[in-house]
Amino acid sequence: IAGHASGLGDQFDTANFYTTKHYASTTEALREIITEPLRSPPRARHFYTTGSYTIIAGVIERVARRDFPTAMNDLVLKPLHLKNTVLNIRHSIIPNRTSFYVQDVSGATINAPYFDPSFKLAGAGYLSTAEDLARFGAALQRPGFLKRATLDELFRPLETTVDGKTEFGLGWRVGKDGKGRRIFHQPGGGAGISCRLFLYPDENVAIAILTNLTGAPVGGRTSDSIADAFISAKSSAGQVYGR
Repeated sequence: IAGHASGLGDQFDTANFYTTKHYASTTEALREIITEPLRSPPRARHFYTTGSYTIIAGVIERVARRDFPTAMNDLVLKPLHLKNTVLNIRHSIIPNRTSFYVQDVSGATINAPYFDPSFKLAGAGYLSTAEDLARFGAALQRPGFLKRATLDELFRPLETTVDGKTEFGLGWRVGKDGKGRRIFHQPGGGAGISCRLFLYPDENVAIAILTNLTGAPVGGRTSDSIADAFISAKSSAGQVYGR
């Protein structure tokens, strides 16, 4: 499920991209998501689907014996001091929440349509800052927050019976950037949202790019140039201090 190889499709996510319906709980959202037919047998094919993470949220609630937002606060946000990462509850007043924008057919920038992401809180339901995301990424660069065996499992590409070896670990894309450097990354997007988190394990660098515009360039040359700057500066600092 975490590697998008459960067989579940993205039909529900796509149909509800601009939904205004509010789901009061993970269970309420699950009742609808689990009615979707499978596109393939489990682990046969790779189909990216945000709804898979609502299923995972349900498992977390059962195991942790608390609702998903509370589990996230207790197990992730507080331990990593992610003080500016909060649920995107659209009807709530959230200090410093940005406005969201899209481009219309003429290319003009306009306000993004209102939507409610409560059906996918675990997959695309949080607001954050670049600083918080980079801190989260840094915590996954080395053992400490997670065990080494867990990190290895997280970033190991899954193999499916039909598609073979994929470019996905457990929630992360695994590959190389434009310069051939090993990289773990995950994009995110929505109505007025484009972002991506990059981890460079060999250089021990984490880069977070967030924008409030659908379709904004957050990968490719943009991310490569930012990575070049940070990796070069880190290398220069290491030479100066003899590391």
